[in-house]
Amino acid sequence: MCDYVIKYGHVIGRAKRDIRVGEYVHVHNVESLTAVHSVCRW
Repeated sequence: MCDYVIKYGHVIGRAKRDIRVGEYVHVHNVESLTAVHSVCRW
């Protein structure tokens, strides 16, 4: 896990958990790359 989330060809964050096809991508399942504490914990 800890895959990058890409929107319109740009990385917008890192997945906090598995995201299924068609599922909404929002703050509950994506971590911002600009956050100081943004590291993979798995």
